[in-house]
Amino acid sequence: MDLRTHGWLIALCSVLILACVLMAVAVVSHQLPFSWDIWYHIRLGEAFKDGLVWWDWGSFGPQGRPHLYPPGFHILLAALSIVGRVSVQTIARYMPLVVFPATIGLFYLLMRQWFERDVSLLAAALAVTIPVSYDRGIISSPQAIGTLFMLASFIFCARMRGRLAYAALAGACLAVVILTHGLTLIVTVTMLCLYIALIAFMTRSDREGLRRYGIAVLVLSAVAVLIPSYWLYYLFDHGVYSTIPESDSLPLKMIPSKLGALHLGLAFLGIGGVLTRRDEGGTFLVMWLVATFLFSSALFWVLPSRFIEFMALPVAGLAAIGISEVVRSRRIVTAVGVGGIVLVSLAAPYIYMHAISPVIYPDEDAAFEWLSKGSAEGGQVMTGWFFAPVGAALSPEVPIKGAYYSGSYNYMERTNDTDDFYGGKLSVLYKYGVDHVFVGRKERFDYPSHVLLDRSDLLNKTYDGTRSSLYAVWED
Repeated sequence: MDLRTHGWLIALCSVLILACVLMAVAVVSHQLPFSWDIWYHIRLGEAFKDGLVWWDWGSFGPQGRPHLYPPGFHILLAALSIVGRVSVQTIARYMPLVVFPATIGLFYLLMRQWFERDVSLLAAALAVTIPVSYDRGIISSPQAIGTLFMLASFIFCARMRGRLAYAALAGACLAVVILTHGLTLIVTVTMLCLYIALIAFMTRSDREGLRRYGIAVLVLSAVAVLIPSYWLYYLFDHGVYSTIPESDSLPLKMIPSKLGALHLGLAFLGIGGVLTRRDEGGTFLVMWLVATFLFSSALFWVLPSRFIEFMALPVAGLAAIGISEVVRSRRIVTAVGVGGIVLVSLAAPYIYMHAISPVIYPDEDAAFEWLSKGSAEGGQVMTGWFFAPVGAALSPEVPIKGAYYSGSYNYMERTNDTDDFYGGKLSVLYKYGVDHVFVGRKERFDYPSHVLLDRSDLLNKTYDGTRSSLYAVWED
């Protein structure tokens, strides 16, 4: 291989290997997958191995609830588990090793739609090292898969002026996002609309070109709606959400630590370059950054703090443009300086990967594994909000509260009943037919009155682990 000809390919492979290695540091160090919500998806992934799930019997016992979470991620987990003949939990554990490098690779391809290889490679390398980027990268989630198809839809949308087939592919990718993750869908639709408006404005003097582009947009929209049409009908027929999840906006002082102060400073250099040239790709990155910043600033009511996770890629792209603007001449100085920037930025992910651990400790999942061996399927278990999806995934007992709001028409009632129970109102047990009660570190922290459980004649402690206890409810 001629290094002069294929050096860029070697560099790209090195960036992707770096992304995989950073994930491997954490994945290999722990036996359990990361994040709280992955346990909800693991349980649904196992359920989807027997076919599409339209009713969730594993949450909000005893009657369950409609399954209104987008099914794409659960279908993927089930398919990979069946084909690979391994558990869904194993798939969830190792998925970041593939998905995070794939995300970086697609981001490189997106940058290549508008920029030279050196800028695109640098953007990909910087994206690997942005704190919030690898913080989400280590988590197997619908957002991770949705981001892959979001980037693919951007790539095809940038090409659809030349061929109508690219419009159909962009629509198909958007359809997958619809079937996978809501927040990613909001960002994807917003950016596609802004990009389409940008191209229409730039080609406003070419009426024939505008007509062809309008047809491409119609094809994109039709395909995006047609593919998930049955799911959308089912979703809206059940009221979409009974309770909209909320969170606080992210304080401005936290943004540099999330996006990297170095990366953010370089990104402002890139914004200056874009404002000077006003090119298509740079304008798209600026719009992406501004839109997601506004979303993260509470202009949107659905988990605004999460939108900052979508700011990482445009920050990396603009930072690469900023560096290229500053050091266009004197290539040796550029190579040394850029190499030093990348090495310094690697310190943050290296420290993070050695500090991260699963939110569920090994001796905590042991309690639910013990429960799975000694209880009949179909019973109910009382837990706090944190361990509800874990208990549902690892045992046949159905929690009174479940992960996520979708389809949970009496969510607040169950929340209040859970609070009342751990506060001493034991009659709640009979309302839901509870036969086991879980007390872990979160229950101890949230409900200091849990000590009343040890004094009740209704409960018998049957499991007492390092951090977790289980009580059986005496039958009349």
